[in-house]
Amino acid sequence: MVPLTRTRRRDDSGFTLIEVLVTLSVGAVLSGLAGTSLAAWSASNGHKGTRDEVISALRTTAQQALTEGRTYCLAFQADGSWLTYRRSCDSTGVLVQRGSANSGGSTLAPTFTYGSGQTSACTAGASASACAYFYPRGTASAGTVTVTRTGKPTYTVNVEQLTSRVYSN
Repeated sequence: MVPLTRTRRRDDSGFTLIEVLVTLSVGAVLSGLAGTSLAAWSASNGHKGTRDEVISALRTTAQQALTEGRTYCLAFQADGSWLTYRRSCDSTGVLVQRGSANSGGSTLAPTFTYGSGQTSACTAGASASACAYFYPRGTASAGTVTVTRTGKPTYTVNVEQLTSRVYSN
């Protein structure tokens, strides 16, 4: 007859305090690194978003001028917002829309050139820094809008005079 031996099995049904603390500390380090990267990505994405909003506003205004057969003007304000006028950017124009870039630290620097028949470049108020005109035949006042932010690449939004094409570098 074989003697019965008792074998004792150790029951591992949990984690030790050391294992839990090591796991939590590794998780904290990884989430800290991810948070820093997420903040940098968010700032960069906001800067590109500002550029995209400016492009969208210019293209929409160009399309309205062409569709309705009327002159439209987009007046850029010093605070980074813009106003869209029907006819012209002065007291005879009709304000049709207000817009603003979600800048998050980005600044806009618009510059436009105007045809010889236009005497006043931009009279949309003292706070207007520049105006982009779009004409019914699909032409525009040529110019650029520079979107800058400290430590980020500079984006330049261009408006072509002959075709009123809006594009960025």
